[in-house]
Amino acid sequence: MMRVLLFSPLAGRDPDSGDTVYTKSLIDHPPDGVIYTTYAEALDAGTVTIRGRRPKHGSRSVLDVGIGGLRAIELGLRRSGLMFCEPTWFVTIDETAFDLVHQHLFALRQVKSRVPVVTSAGLPLPVLYAEREQWSRPRLAMANGLENAFRRSARIDNPWIACRAGNLMTVYSEHFADYLIHRGVAADSVSVCGTALPDEAVPPRCSNGTTLGFVGRDFRRKGGDLVLQAFDALAGRHPDLRLRIVTTSAARSSIGPLGSRVDAFFDEPNTRVVGTHLPRIDILVQPTRADCGAPYGMLEAMRAGAAVVTSTSPWLDERLHSPGVVRVENDVAAVAAAIDRLLVPEVLSQAQTAARSLWREEFSMELLTSRLHQAYRQAAATPLR
Repeated sequence: MMRVLLFSPLAGRDPDSGDTVYTKSLIDHPPDGVIYTTYAEALDAGTVTIRGRRPKHGSRSVLDVGIGGLRAIELGLRRSGLMFCEPTWFVTIDETAFDLVHQHLFALRQVKSRVPVVTSAGLPLPVLYAEREQWSRPRLAMANGLENAFRRSARIDNPWIACRAGNLMTVYSEHFADYLIHRGVAADSVSVCGTALPDEAVPPRCSNGTTLGFVGRDFRRKGGDLVLQAFDALAGRHPDLRLRIVTTSAARSSIGPLGSRVDAFFDEPNTRVVGTHLPRIDILVQPTRADCGAPYGMLEAMRAGAAVVTSTSPWLDERLHSPGVVRVENDVAAVAAAIDRLLVPEVLSQAQTAARSLWREEFSMELLTSRLHQAYRQAAATPLR
């Protein structure tokens, strides 16, 4: 058995996102021969210690005082906006308790321990901040330069900067792999593993054949404004067309007044999204502006038998393709045209069947865990230098 410390965002402890779904999927469906321990469990058990903090009892060691000073400088730069917001975890890991660390999203610096590392992420932070936060080119260049200098000088394992020799980087797409290799990461230290969704029972479909759906916490970033405009452009020619929006209450002001054929639901738990909303949606429309891999909202819709319209973003998984997934430019006319083509009953039926088949064949947990198993074995067998 391989004992893997899973340093990955946890539901209820970290902000809910596709990353917490990724963590839960791995915990519920681990690769053969792998035992996961979450970082929260390891902290409780004392097999992971966070360094640099002031202890409740006693005094800090000289090493922890130095780490505390380094963390203070780092956090100051991040709060000032000179670097990206995501901080580093300085930790000591019990080398007798774990064979490997899988760090997803988080950046780690091991102190007085050297456990092999497999990293995973969907986007490099410069791309995320350019697309999500709309940072300017000069600001991105400055933050990226400081980030690279800090990570490399402090020997920090980061999911989007070349890791130390012997460790392995796993990514969601071939595009991300090419991005890393182009920037000097050795090709044999990058593995494309993607995302996946377990095969769980879903309610039977109860849609009317002409219901569009938008599901996303970040309304604008996921393209909700484009969906509303495309719906308005099509509503006159399709009198039975309806739109079901599921988002957060923070998006109320962005949505504005809704017509009688548009239903909006706010702050819905994932159980209601999967059990109540997706069975009523025929076409999930999510022309996302900043996303990566195969987003879990899309995978859940495909599993439920809904066709998908999304964007041509290169950071999305290359396996998301027609007829189940239609990819178009982030343009109202292009989105509306894609929806219009899918509203032909025969075309829609074919696309819905293809979407579910695509999820089962390309995005199953069996495929992901097989690839992760191979990555874990490779990292564990490669001598650290």
